[in-house]
Amino acid sequence: MKKCLVVCMVLSLFASSVFAAGTQETAVNWPTKPVSVLIPANVGGDTDTTFRTLSQSISKEIGQPVTLNNMSGGAGSVATYELLNYDADGYMGMWHHYDTILLTMKGMMDKRYDEYLDIAAVVPVTGGEYMLLTNKASGLNNFNDIITYAKANPGKLVIATEAGGYIHLFSAYFAEKAGIDVNIVDFGSAANRIAALVGNQCQILFGTYDNYKGYKNDLNCIACAAETRKEYAPDIPTIKELGYDIFSEKFYLFGFKKGTDPKIVEKMGTAIKNAVASDAGKKVFEKYQYTAEVLTGKAALDRCKQFEEKYKDSIYLLKK
Repeated sequence: MKKCLVVCMVLSLFASSVFAAGTQETAVNWPTKPVSVLIPANVGGDTDTTFRTLSQSISKEIGQPVTLNNMSGGAGSVATYELLNYDADGYMGMWHHYDTILLTMKGMMDKRYDEYLDIAAVVPVTGGEYMLLTNKASGLNNFNDIITYAKANPGKLVIATEAGGYIHLFSAYFAEKAGIDVNIVDFGSAANRIAALVGNQCQILFGTYDNYKGYKNDLNCIACAAETRKEYAPDIPTIKELGYDIFSEKFYLFGFKKGTDPKIVEKMGTAIKNAVASDAGKKVFEKYQYTAEVLTGKAALDRCKQFEEKYKDSIYLLKK
């Protein structure tokens, strides 16, 4: 009996030590210094503004400053290659959006996005679908004006995009479905595209309703690329109403270089989720008429794969 008791005590102590070791393994000593984040866009656009706001809450949660490095160009490829120059230690990340997936679909990266990126969070947003905007000086005051002008002047209607990104793909998709020949010009990130439209360097572009609100004296809001009219713009018809089943979508994503400790990836994902749910997070997404959710883990990766599947047959439009 005594021998059995001793054996049980030993086994109990062993189990306790294993449990304690396992508990210690679940913790991660990160971060111990500031975390840098690449933003593949200029200051002032929605990609920059959303994370710039979220970073304050994230900093408080992880206990270290989060610094932003804006690096636009190549629909995100410049910032992505910069990320790959760093160690996979959780101290350099990237906040981008669906263009990350497009980079690999176009063959601009040597590997797939899920082969060079550990995705901590995907943040799908609804309510901020693209608006078709025109410059008032162009004389294009309604949808029919756009179609009529484009068909009478093939290749002369200038639409502002960012080359190689989703805005480029969507603009080309719109032109194809509408049966018009347009001149798709790269003006860079969102802030630069709006400046180009206000400055009459282009006639049309797809932007957010917030872009329009800031320049109502200069711009027309022609139509919305949503399935139904938006509550914040009830007088703006959908492109579907005008005869074309064309809908835009939006999601952001955050990732570290592939090979980062999964616990770090998980911790950042949780921090982003809490930041989006904060008062400041809700406010910044409402600024763009967005309602946001946060996906982490397998759900985040699945959302990226859904986007890839949806647009795989349209990717040729970026190569025309």
